Amino acid sequence: ARDKLITQAEDQLRTFVNTQAAEIGRHGTIIQLILQLQAREVERWLASEPTDQEKVYWSEHYDDPATAPELGTVPRHLITQGDGHSVLLPISLDQQVFKLATGVDPGKVVDDVSRLARMTPFYRAMHLEYPDMIYWQYTSLENGVHSCYPGHGGYPPDYDPRKRDWYLTAKQLGRLYWAPPYVEVSTRHHVMSAS
Repeated sequence: ARDKLITQAEDQLRTFVNTQAAEIGRHGTIIQLILQLQAREVERWLASEPTDQEKVYWSEHYDDPATAPELGTVPRHLITQGDGHSVLLPISLDQQVFKLATGVDPGKVVDDVSRLARMTPFYRAMHLEYPDMIYWQYTSLENGVHSCYPGHGGYPPDYDPRKRDWYLTAKQLGRLYWAPPYVEVSTRHHVMSAS
């Protein structure tokens, strides 16, 4: 009876693990397709004429309630504070956040920022379609421009995506790269990313 129970438990566990692995594989495939679509949209907008019609919110705007766009909270966007407790992170589902790497002259990248600001409808559509799969959607350029959706504050002043493993390795490989879990700078939570 003992051996039969052990065999049944092993079979159930194997079935559970196989089901979970298949689900993770399915999610990974969807994320890869979304990332390919995002790359195409970014290329399309970067090739377009710049416009100053889109309102741009910088990370500093989000950190100041007087200049932040309308913010809300959702249960899955939490920030871990220094004492280890988590609180809801205010985010904008209507805006991206932009951050320039230290030393980047805003005047030299204003056109790229203007172009990328038009990505918000795409990000919002993907976020609404796949809310449990996508945490952040980044676009980071070699010139030091970084944007993220949903918009949020909390970026360290010296943040430079070009120094992050997910950026460097994807650039070096020249193909899709799944970064191992790492601590995300805004929330201090462990995440995985596809670049």
